[in-house]
Amino acid sequence: MNVRVKKNSQLFTMEKSMNSSSVAGARIERVNADILRVLTITLRQKIDNADLSGVSILRVETSSNLDNAKVFVNRGADVLAKVNGIFRNEIARTLNLRRVPLLRFIVDEGQKNADRVEELLGEIHKTGSK
Repeated sequence: MNVRVKKNSQLFTMEKSMNSSSVAGARIERVNADILRVLTITLRQKIDNADLSGVSILRVETSSNLDNAKVFVNRGADVLAKVNGIFRNEIARTLNLRRVPLLRFIVDEGQKNADRVEELLGEIHKTGSK
């Protein structure tokens, strides 16, 4: 965004240092972190379901218009989708957002793959040290 400034009868054009996309990106990152915090607390303190033991919420990616949010988990996405309303109610109650995004739970395959690589490296280390 350019700003026009008149100084000593001369017109100067200055570029504003912070553009709107960086501000929006910072806001989305802050909202992602806030939603992640609320979801994690809600999962641990307010949802009592044996199928959700060991489930971790890994990250949240919210759309730029805050209508949708992808919630990446290590497992149990189908069970979490069933209690979606509880999560959305807690987000609405806790965060000051105009709209509460629709939550879509997705199992993060990247995390599973990383865990498998770690497991294989551990096995290689054990057999190499014998």
